[in-house]
Amino acid sequence: MRRLIHTSLRKCFHTPSSPILQKSFQFRCFSTCLYNRNNDEGNSSELEAYSFKVNKQVETYLLKMKEKHEELTKLLYAGEINKQSQHTELKWLNKLMDYYEKFENMKVQRKQLEEMIETESDKELKALAEEEYKETHEQYDTIQDALIRFLLKAPGNSSEQQIEISPNSNVIIEIRPGTGGDEAALFAMELFQMYEKFAALKGWKFEVLNLNVVCAGEGCKEGIAMISSSHRSEEDNDLGIYGTLKYESGVHRVQRVPATEGQGRVHTSSASVVIMPEIEENVIKINQSDLRIDTMRASGAGGQHVNTTDSAVRITHIPTNTVVVIADERSQHRNKEKALKVLHSRLYQQQQEEMLQKVSSERKEQIGSGDRSEKIRTYNYPQDRITDHRISYSQFGIDKMLDGEILESFAEKLYKKERMIQFNSRFIEETSTQTNNKKKK
Repeated sequence: MRRLIHTSLRKCFHTPSSPILQKSFQFRCFSTCLYNRNNDEGNSSELEAYSFKVNKQVETYLLKMKEKHEELTKLLYAGEINKQSQHTELKWLNKLMDYYEKFENMKVQRKQLEEMIETESDKELKALAEEEYKETHEQYDTIQDALIRFLLKAPGNSSEQQIEISPNSNVIIEIRPGTGGDEAALFAMELFQMYEKFAALKGWKFEVLNLNVVCAGEGCKEGIAMISSSHRSEEDNDLGIYGTLKYESGVHRVQRVPATEGQGRVHTSSASVVIMPEIEENVIKINQSDLRIDTMRASGAGGQHVNTTDSAVRITHIPTNTVVVIADERSQHRNKEKALKVLHSRLYQQQQEEMLQKVSSERKEQIGSGDRSEKIRTYNYPQDRITDHRISYSQFGIDKMLDGEILESFAEKLYKKERMIQFNSRFIEETSTQTNNKKKK
């Protein structure tokens, strides 16, 4: 009971709706929406039990989309589609109708088998029908899930989402120590290595772009890396590189006894993680006249050649005062290439932050939003527990976590949470609001 009360109090003081902390939280979101609801929606047991069903609201929406598809198809044959947005919408609707047709066919088959099981008097035929029903029901659930997943990818308003980011996109990850001095730097290095190990387990390439070490090489002052894959499928995998790692953006907190602590007291330190999708140069256009490029000698370890040539590159984007320094390679040309990649992603990030400051308060209440000031996860060493505060989900085994072995389980649950709240807000809450408005009238 005491532990339950303590947990409830802790949740209260870490809730953005608390008047004390409200001003200290800044929320932002990516095009893929993760919501931060300050109630029992974050409970992991509810998350486990939640299932996606095609309800009446979804069926009504699908019928409207069917009419829209027929309308746009007629316009296409008449040569009256001129806007790119109409072509994009029609392409999406074509695929949606494929899912819808498969779903309707499977629903009819399932209904026929249900009727046969109820009315069939022949035991052998009834047993065959029951066996076929099990297979059909599994296929029905699979198609239903695929249909809902695709529905949640509906093309958005172009004013809200200027750049379409694939969940299979490569990412640039930046890690920096927060509060906690040397202990924070040590933790930042552990996180950097955790993502490297996780990438290796997934078969992804982990390329260090810049690593500024401290504490005799054991700590990290700044770590920047590119995570990529040469085996990118044509179909978007929702938990691809960016789709998995985007949930890691935010403040990671560690609670443990530092090696230098003589009295055994637990200290709290933190490190910030920023995940940015790799942005192609033709997507974010940068005028060369807006760049100031400086070269310098790399500092620290790296051999005689690195320290005696101007291989390090610093690029400053003058309009935004964004500075990127890369000194990892011996080649100045290669360092410049890496710096430009990071610059494109940072400018995209800034663009998203500016754009999403204009969205409604409901969308600002998103979890996993990637806000650098948002505390997302705590690594508690005395209890060997990792807790994700966005979904109130905990796992034991910090060593396994830092080896990259259980990181994906957090991503899977956060992804389900994202879909769950998207589905509720789109097909349940909107309908409830409309019903309430009608009653008021």
